[in-house]
Amino acid sequence: MFTYEMLLQRELEQDAMLWQTPTIALTAQAFLLTIALNPTSPAFATYLAAGLGLVVALLSMQLMAKHRFLNLMDRAHLHALEARLGIQHLSNRQYFYNNGTYRVPDWLANHKSPPAEHGLAKFRSYRVWIFGMLVFAAVNLAVIAVQIWAPGLLDAPAPTP
Repeated sequence: MFTYEMLLQRELEQDAMLWQTPTIALTAQAFLLTIALNPTSPAFATYLAAGLGLVVALLSMQLMAKHRFLNLMDRAHLHALEARLGIQHLSNRQYFYNNGTYRVPDWLANHKSPPAEHGLAKFRSYRVWIFGMLVFAAVNLAVIAVQIWAPGLLDAPAPTP
């Protein structure tokens, strides 16, 4: 049981780190895009900030993927350990999910099932966040492309007298 508890703790920590990654990345993106899109920033600062924003987006996607992989590995190990110990399979959250609805297993029959997922809750958060990081990567690439092929486009218009 000690092994199970330690493995469960590690899985929970991996899950926490997985969701800390996009939070930190969004902070970095906000800072870097503020510099890259500032019309008074020199071209070099725009290139540098947008390039770093692109790198942050790609690094964040890789780190999220790594945390998710390790989280899923720990969860699979927990599931196997639960089967071997003959205890309920609580480690696999998808265990209760089937065809868009959650179902409480018979061994928990006295408890009410949560409602079916609908709206935004239907989407897998991991995939949504990876897509969001791809959007940030594309925006940073677009800033670099505009700076190369249409310099001045991001500059503020000159005040009219």
